[in-house]
Amino acid sequence: KVVSKFTQLWTSLGLLAIGAALFIWNSKRNVGNAPVSSSDLDDEEATSNGQKQETAGEGGVDGSEPAGAKGDSATVLPPMPPSDTAVLSDATNKVMKRYDPSKVKKVARKKIHFAAGCFWSVELVFQRQIGVATTTVGYTQGKIENPTYDDVKTGKSGHAETVEVTYDPKLTTLEKLLEVFWNKHDATSKNKQGNDKGTQYRSGIYYFDNEQKAIVDKSLEEQKAKLEKPWHKIHTEVKKANKFTPAEDYHQQYLEKGGRHGQKQSAMKGCTDPIRCYG
Repeated sequence: KVVSKFTQLWTSLGLLAIGAALFIWNSKRNVGNAPVSSSDLDDEEATSNGQKQETAGEGGVDGSEPAGAKGDSATVLPPMPPSDTAVLSDATNKVMKRYDPSKVKKVARKKIHFAAGCFWSVELVFQRQIGVATTTVGYTQGKIENPTYDDVKTGKSGHAETVEVTYDPKLTTLEKLLEVFWNKHDATSKNKQGNDKGTQYRSGIYYFDNEQKAIVDKSLEEQKAKLEKPWHKIHTEVKKANKFTPAEDYHQQYLEKGGRHGQKQSAMKGCTDPIRCYG
């Protein structure tokens, strides 16, 4: 009986040892086959037979086939611009090291000059337009250098009250800005908008290059077809932009700052509140 119990004990211990060995072997096998996460990617260089090998995640950026394209478990992230707030994985940070902002096509901002009566309200309507970066009111197309408001208001200097609009062509178009211009004033009214009379209040568009000129000319012809009658003509002048003299500081963003009555008007992008021309 003693021998029989001893034999049973050794048999049980043997089975336990075999089971433990199988468990350890299976665990190692699963770990070896586990998918590679983005945090496992690094830039260490592996060598085999003295030859340099590329690490996963380095392919694809230069036009070559990216690693993982044929079933590899590593994931290659595409190039992306830097972010000030994003928490990035190691793999993404490595890709971003190869991001070259100098190779990104940049679109320069453009300028256009609009005259459509008193420049206070004309400025505000363009301030509200998405894609307009800056606006400046001033005087242009006149006969004297560096005019002041006192010079212009007499109508003798030849200047038009004008808004210089600087816009981003990626966010808006000149066609859109022209639509705003036509809707803002009565182009068939000669040297007069509302109660404001004089050549300084004339309608005008002043372009900077031939591309702008072509767009302006087309827009003008469309307006003529829409509005003109034998007794009802459009009086908008179209000329090449020349020297622009910014108006005095108190004229800048006049209605946004409160105007005559100290009642501020919104210049928020997309705002459609009615504009009080004098504040």
